[in-house]
Amino acid sequence: MQRQYTGTSGKVDNCQIGCRKAKVPDDVGIATKPQQAQTMLERAAGAGVPFAWFTADEVYGQNPGLRTWCEQQEIAYVMATRCDDEVPSGLHATTRVDELIARVRPGAWTRMSCGDGAHGPRVYDWVATPIRQQFPHGRRGWVLARRNISTGEVAFYRCFGPRGTRLRVLVATAGARWAVEESFQTAKNETGLDQDQVRRYDAWYAHVTLATAAAAFLVITRAAEQTRGDRAGTGHADPVEQQRNPSPVHPADPPLQYQPTVASPEKFLVGTALTVTPRRQRVKRRSGSGGEWALAGRRKFRGYFGTASWGVRSPSLCCRSKGCGMVTKRPTMAEIAREANVAISTVSKVLNGHTDVSNTTRKHIEQLLADRGYQRPHASRRPGRRSDLVDLVINELDSVWGLSILTGVEEVVEAAGLGLVVSAVHNRESLTRRWLESLLARGSQGAILVLSELSEHQRAELARRSMPFVVVDGVSQPPPDVASIGATNFAGGYAATEHLVGLGHRRIAAIGGPEQLQCTRARIAGYRAALESAGIAADRHLVRYGNFHHDGGLRAMAGFLALPDPPTAVFAGSDQQATGVYEALRQAGLGVPHDVSVVGFDDLNFAEWTAPPLTTVRQPLHEMGVAAARTLLRIIAGERLESTRIELATRLVVRESTAAPAMVPL
Repeated sequence: MQRQYTGTSGKVDNCQIGCRKAKVPDDVGIATKPQQAQTMLERAAGAGVPFAWFTADEVYGQNPGLRTWCEQQEIAYVMATRCDDEVPSGLHATTRVDELIARVRPGAWTRMSCGDGAHGPRVYDWVATPIRQQFPHGRRGWVLARRNISTGEVAFYRCFGPRGTRLRVLVATAGARWAVEESFQTAKNETGLDQDQVRRYDAWYAHVTLATAAAAFLVITRAAEQTRGDRAGTGHADPVEQQRNPSPVHPADPPLQYQPTVASPEKFLVGTALTVTPRRQRVKRRSGSGGEWALAGRRKFRGYFGTASWGVRSPSLCCRSKGCGMVTKRPTMAEIAREANVAISTVSKVLNGHTDVSNTTRKHIEQLLADRGYQRPHASRRPGRRSDLVDLVINELDSVWGLSILTGVEEVVEAAGLGLVVSAVHNRESLTRRWLESLLARGSQGAILVLSELSEHQRAELARRSMPFVVVDGVSQPPPDVASIGATNFAGGYAATEHLVGLGHRRIAAIGGPEQLQCTRARIAGYRAALESAGIAADRHLVRYGNFHHDGGLRAMAGFLALPDPPTAVFAGSDQQATGVYEALRQAGLGVPHDVSVVGFDDLNFAEWTAPPLTTVRQPLHEMGVAAARTLLRIIAGERLESTRIELATRLVVRESTAAPAMVPL
């Protein structure tokens, strides 16, 4: 079981994700919905499925990793998002999407249909406003809003696409998302997609595959019959098919066409789940280090999906014998994983000596690594470098938090045969003048930046010197081309608050870290979302910001206790701030959890030794350090990253600092 968003209940809940008793193969790993979506988009592009836009619900739209990846590949999208999602609104500033839309003048809204539903056209009021963010050349981002004519309720979307895209194109794309639910419902009704009772992975896989293939066959058959009928001049179409595959509004230019016709069952499978709606037409393909593909009669979209994805063998995979005369290049982990028919994470596990891979799979991958001449990251040295060093730059080293990340980085760097240089910086001026100069003088292989803010000048300087770097928990959302590591802070804040709500608390306070930090904003957003899900109005007086240290928690809690109606529970934002909350309550003569329940964040090693032991959200700090170091080594080795954003899962750890309130409010 694992906590994740489920459409059945409409919230984060316990979901069945599989177990070893179900005989799940070793090379089948757990992947989030956004990760699965990215994989399916890669397959769609690699199979030559022509599509102009990608659309999805807020589970995907809230994921910065998926959005960043689409922007890097220049895949246009319209994805739903929450009202409290924040978008860039200036230099180091962000604004909630609902606040951004509220500033739009009333006359800017346009009433139009986004497609036909079961009861006729789906007509809403629509408006779009640009996002102040740097996007790839010729591209732009927008916040799209949809207002219900009857209730006034507003839904929000994040959008990315070619400059000059018209509102009706964004609206038509947003409306195409209904096809996902309709396709699922059709498959459930006609081929029994959801009618299974299985206990093993192979049985589940067989049922889902066969049910989906049968649904694909029915759709193809209907489409073929409809085409024959149209050619015969009857003009009659299957009314059931019309109802299940309604045609959305067709914009005049460019002629985006969302037709249910499919060219093959494989393309249908991708199209059903992702609303990628292909047409029978030629797709231009070019081989090379990247790929360029275009839909006939439409704008061109550029993207890098790897040479092998276009059906052209990569030279590194094609040269199986010496003297073949073909120039070879070093294979990447992605290419090895593709040929071995396993996940990239499985190849990584083999390379790093993990034991949770079957012997058969391990031997197969090791043989491929040897045959293809794969070189581990530490075996490749950047030309012109004078040292085998990696830099770790961190704001402070006097905390258990920083040391936990440090140990993870050190573990990987040492195994790679490199040295680690650690620098503590406390402001951007120090980072610019002293560390940057020292880094370049040392000739380090690359750098890992923890809780640091990079200015445009610093990024330009690192790029000019071809210095690879990875950001861990950056102050703000890094640009799409910057590799970054983080944790699911939103989910962590949600889980902490949901736990307190479940105990019966209604006056729940939250203490964030520095307000400008990305992780702080995400945790507070998760806290507010959990309150909203429980029908509890958020009180702005119950949110304060600290510094993630003991004194920050002490000051914030003292302020809460001075309120006329103090909170009965506190989400402290960090374990160190939680110790400050403990001290403030002790000074006030109050106890934990009898008077006030407390939840931390991080699960540092002292959390279980506090009195009482602290309920907290475990942040995988050591694993974040490991992921950052491995990502940096991959960049140094010249490998292409599947995604520049990695978010590791958080987990609620319940101990003894939380309990039901002494008096449950009515």
